[in-house]
Amino acid sequence: MTRALSTNTMESTSLQPASAPAGKFLSSFLIITVTICILISPGYIFFSERGGIGFIEGVTVKQLLHLIFPFFGLYAFTLVWGQIIIGTCKPLIKKIFPGIGRFHRLEGIFAFIFALIHPVLLIGSLGAVTYLKYEFVGPNKKIFVLLGVTALLLLIVTVTTALLMRLPWLQKRWKKLHYANYAVFILVFIHSWNLGTDIQGSPLQYLWMFFAVSAGLGTLYRIWRAIVKRRTAMSAQSATASEPTNSLNPPNS
Repeated sequence: MTRALSTNTMESTSLQPASAPAGKFLSSFLIITVTICILISPGYIFFSERGGIGFIEGVTVKQLLHLIFPFFGLYAFTLVWGQIIIGTCKPLIKKIFPGIGRFHRLEGIFAFIFALIHPVLLIGSLGAVTYLKYEFVGPNKKIFVLLGVTALLLLIVTVTTALLMRLPWLQKRWKKLHYANYAVFILVFIHSWNLGTDIQGSPLQYLWMFFAVSAGLGTLYRIWRAIVKRRTAMSAQSATASEPTNSLNPPNS
């Protein structure tokens, strides 16, 4: 009977490791599939709303720049959302994708590139004077353009600090500066929601709502982790501080 029990134990133990790789593979597959769908959505909706790529045929260079600049804005915000989700949920994602940190930095660079191309194309289509005077929007919309410019400046700071984080004076500061990405997300959301014609009245508004809700939940999760970590550290510190006092007290006879 003992031999039978040991045999059953060995069989059950041998079956357990197999479920872990299978679960990890399924999680990886689901995350990658959802990510691809999210990344495809802005571009698919952008071109679908315009009937394909035919809308760029027979146009001048300036007209072309004006027609495609929203495309880069849509993807800039999508990638900024990705930055927030990865940053807030990194401990969970790292269990499935150990190299997520490197991808996070690379994605941040692409978010910056798309965010920079977005206004550059608009300036190229309108001219610098018209752009700087914000004459391409109504008086009540100028504030939303300014929010977009502010977000771009903050993004320049976060990307630069991430690239130079190994410098001695940035090693202890770059993470704090990186929190500006949350402000970037909020500013770009307000900017695109109020100015983006592709979002107003299109399926993208639901994707934008999903971005806002998921980023908010991710931020709450990160705050919760910080609170738990702080409480754990304080408990450990209190236990360590009480040990010398207890060791000095003689045991009761």
